[in-house]
Amino acid sequence: MTATGGGVVVARWLEALLALARTGRDRSESETLVAVADTVRSVLGYGSVAVNVYRPAWHDYEVVLVIGDAEAKAALMHTTNDYGVLHDQLLLPQFERLPGVYFLTAGDAVWDDMEHTYTPAPGPGDWLPDDGLVVALRSSTGEPLGLLSVDQPASGCRPTDAELQMLVAVSAHGALALDTARLNRAAARHRDALMALAAFSAQLGTHTADAAVLDRVRAVVTEAFGFGSVTAYLRREEWLAPVTADAAPIPLRAVVAALDRSDPPAEAGCPVVVGRAWSAPAPAPAPAPAPETVRGRPGPRAWHEDRLLVPLCGRGGSLLGLLVLDDPDDGLLPDPQTVRELRLLADQAAAALTVVQNRSELDHQAHHDVLTGLRNRRDLEVLLDELTRRVDGVAVLLCDLDHFKAVNDRFGHAVGDRVLERVGSLLREQARDGDIAVRYGGEEFCLLLPATDDAGARVAAERLRAATPTYLADIVDGQTMSVGVAAVGVVGGGGEALLRGADAALYAAKRAGRDCCFAARGADRPERVVRRPVPT
Repeated sequence: MTATGGGVVVARWLEALLALARTGRDRSESETLVAVADTVRSVLGYGSVAVNVYRPAWHDYEVVLVIGDAEAKAALMHTTNDYGVLHDQLLLPQFERLPGVYFLTAGDAVWDDMEHTYTPAPGPGDWLPDDGLVVALRSSTGEPLGLLSVDQPASGCRPTDAELQMLVAVSAHGALALDTARLNRAAARHRDALMALAAFSAQLGTHTADAAVLDRVRAVVTEAFGFGSVTAYLRREEWLAPVTADAAPIPLRAVVAALDRSDPPAEAGCPVVVGRAWSAPAPAPAPAPAPETVRGRPGPRAWHEDRLLVPLCGRGGSLLGLLVLDDPDDGLLPDPQTVRELRLLADQAAAALTVVQNRSELDHQAHHDVLTGLRNRRDLEVLLDELTRRVDGVAVLLCDLDHFKAVNDRFGHAVGDRVLERVGSLLREQARDGDIAVRYGGEEFCLLLPATDDAGARVAAERLRAATPTYLADIVDGQTMSVGVAAVGVVGGGGEALLRGADAALYAAKRAGRDCCFAARGADRPERVVRRPVPT
């Protein structure tokens, strides 16, 4: 090599280093690998360059790029070598020419133990077919990134120390670029996760059902955190019920036991990785995964038979729900940053569930009677108007407890409240699916009967009246009920007309001596419902 030629090589080498320094900032990981390999081949003059990438989940090296020899590419692409084999038999001090650079000659028997190698045909010069030059690429923290395997030098000679130093410099810049690209990818993923969290937080008040909250949470975990399986559960008394039908309910004690067995112990709202100790019913089996996505990866940080449990906790640490995460796309246990982000998501999801539950409770209180749990009269006419539009034949029973003031005066309001509660239970028992029981006010109650004509309403009214004394006998003796009946086929009109007709029939029953039923007759005076044996 002439002095001028050497200067050209050095100049190209320096330009290549500057280009590589920018590569990790501007390009993806795969583009960075191509740039590193192409620099080694074109600037340093090696005919064949193979890039092996370290896979932490599998604790091995996979050949992901071969530049140069077509036969080498066909023989090596996507083959893997075990980490332990390479580091225990190849990357040894006796082969290390410079820090991180290992030169193996044709006389070294180490190649015999390598599962995937390629030996080119003999060529001229001192570089022998079984010679090999391997450079270890490491991150700034010393963790393995990959290996560069170079072959077929243009000079045909084994490398000098000066040439190895140039290779070391290129490889160091390549490792830095690759590390930067990976860090940028991780940063982008965390940034996307935080953006997803911010978007979810902005929608907290828009969800009206707890299942909708958890559906959105599952989408965020899948899209932003890369978990292939996300099962969501809601607390239902002493059980956790799945939001979707592809999983079975879990006893609350099983979740508590799993969290207690975690190492370290779970904190409220903190995601916890649990291994085979998690024995709750799993989702329905998915199709068999490809061989490289099955469980049992050997890497020290690999995801094995693990589950990531994300408790959703309300105030005081009470469990509102649970997320069970599985199948991360990188095959690794989550890093601390991911755990923190999942904890933020869990806190937001718990807040959203609390908002939904509070809203539901307020809505229930607004439309239901506190004492009996029945609907109140707030929307009664609206309900009736809606029923008369949707259903053919609607009837109303308007009921009043006879002489109820005497119960309060004689036994006190506490006993009176027990009687009212019991009447609410009686109405729920007498109601069919689709019937609506309402506390009309005080000791008056209402039962809306869709798809019921005048004859059917009379039967229902008499059955309810006859059941009342027996149903209340353990609280007060001889308590009776008067009932007014109105059916849309008789009185016509909508909800207001039905209520007016039932009210007129009820007052007719009271004037007739109480403990009886009267039915509205349109413009005529209400008529008594003849007492017949009540159908059982």
